[in-house]
Amino acid sequence: MKRAISFFLLALFVLFIIQPNLDAKTQTAQIRTPEMTDSVLTNDDISRKTSKSQATIVIDPDKGGMDAGYDPVGHLAEKDVAMQLAINIGGALESAGYHLEYTRWYDNVETFNTRTESDQNRLDIAKSMNPQYLISIRFNTGDSLSKGFSVFTQPDNEQLDTLANEIATQIQATNFSVFEGLDTDHYANFTLLSDLALPSIMLQMGYLTNSEDYAKISDSQFQKRIGEAIAQAFLNTVD
Repeated sequence: MKRAISFFLLALFVLFIIQPNLDAKTQTAQIRTPEMTDSVLTNDDISRKTSKSQATIVIDPDKGGMDAGYDPVGHLAEKDVAMQLAINIGGALESAGYHLEYTRWYDNVETFNTRTESDQNRLDIAKSMNPQYLISIRFNTGDSLSKGFSVFTQPDNEQLDTLANEIATQIQATNFSVFEGLDTDHYANFTLLSDLALPSIMLQMGYLTNSEDYAKISDSQFQKRIGEAIAQAFLNTVD
């Protein structure tokens, strides 16, 4: 009998004392749970700066077709690296609001007897698109110790000089390679820079014969970084 009474009293204690306290704690915990509101932002809500000028830019990826350029065994040939880099640069510029054209799309290029003839054809193609800017993408080769990138452009154009310097600065910020300098004196040596009526920049993006330069410039993620750097340079100067 005493045992039954003890169980009965214990049941009453649980029912009227312990259970209400547990419910109160549960309610308190629920109240402290944060609620989602319409003010929460996601990456999709963040607006990025876009170009006001919406300038047309032509990109010229070097080589192509029968001319593979530097073609290391087991790795991408120069023409393919140039095309991939061009696409990443073009994609970043398009995302920033610019209009993009290309002098070649993969291997749809004519074959010429000389470099001068080939470059003149590319220049003619570029001019037919009525762009505000031309960007030529090239690479260097040499001994395995040579490394670095260079920027060539035309003289006596203050805005173009500012743009070229900003491109160099933004590429340097990616930790790509050694910056070998900005050259406005030897533009006449390059057919693609010869028409001063078309503001043009030639990027010599590293030495393919240098393992560090090649590893970075042939990497798709690093190509995107280069593209974003160039797009930022245009936004900072051309707008």
